[in-house]
Amino acid sequence: MAIDLQAIQKAGFDRLYDHAAGASVRAALGAGASSIVHADQLTLNTLPARPLLAFRGGAVAGASMEMRLPTWRWWIYDDLEQLYWRINGVLPLIEAAYPQFLNAVYGRVFVTDIGPERPDPGLGNMPCRWVAFAFSTRG
Repeated sequence: MAIDLQAIQKAGFDRLYDHAAGASVRAALGAGASSIVHADQLTLNTLPARPLLAFRGGAVAGASMEMRLPTWRWWIYDDLEQLYWRINGVLPLIEAAYPQFLNAVYGRVFVTDIGPERPDPGLGNMPCRWVAFAFSTRG
């Protein structure tokens, strides 16, 4: 069965960007929804107010005849002075914004892992970490 990767990833992004379920996440960011971008939009010259979230689509595991798991990651960044305190405070808000079923695409969304605290050398060593999600139409 073919998957609609665009619909799945758009629903994953929109959940935090403009859905009511993401209101507490937006309230914890530097400039609300303006601090939510696609990861490819991040450069040192265009960083929104921190903390900020950057969305990046991930791998789709499984052959077409098997259960397939589209994934995405939210990268959370903050200022060097803040280290990881606000980042770690945003993580549970992000997880809580995704209920067991993401109604826009009728599937189960779950956290698969949370990345380590680390500086991002491409963005001036800003502290960051990520939280990964997967989408499944089964179980």
